[in-house]
Amino acid sequence: MSAGRKAATVVVLHGVKKNRTDVMRAAFVLRRAGLNVLLFDGRGHGNSEGRYVTYGFYERRDVESAIEWLVKEKRIDGGRVGLAGESMGAAVALQVAAHNPRIRAVWADSPFASLRRITEEFVKRITDCPARCSIRCYGLQFR
Repeated sequence: MSAGRKAATVVVLHGVKKNRTDVMRAAFVLRRAGLNVLLFDGRGHGNSEGRYVTYGFYERRDVESAIEWLVKEKRIDGGRVGLAGESMGAAVALQVAAHNPRIRAVWADSPFASLRRITEEFVKRITDCPARCSIRCYGLQFR
């Protein structure tokens, strides 16, 4: 949704098991406020390719690519970019904002605080083993 090249732009990110249609309400509010808005299906969601969710490892690269596309192809003002996200989208938005100087604003609704904790809970759920034991058994490492 375009408000013009000089208007600020917000990339809106959905959560796990969701897609771009799940964040339309936020997009309409932002657009009504006069902002450009970009929605896209994250990898492995909606119409995007991919089978796995990496909780930010690859998803943040996708967001970086989307921002570069907006600047180069759509010629938006690269100094007026914001991110908005829900759940995993919020966590990805925070990860991108921490390293990308173009990001001027972030709205993060319910991000996860720790990739380690999310992974432990997931491994426990799929293996029915205690989380810490499962992580050691499967050789998962965190930096």
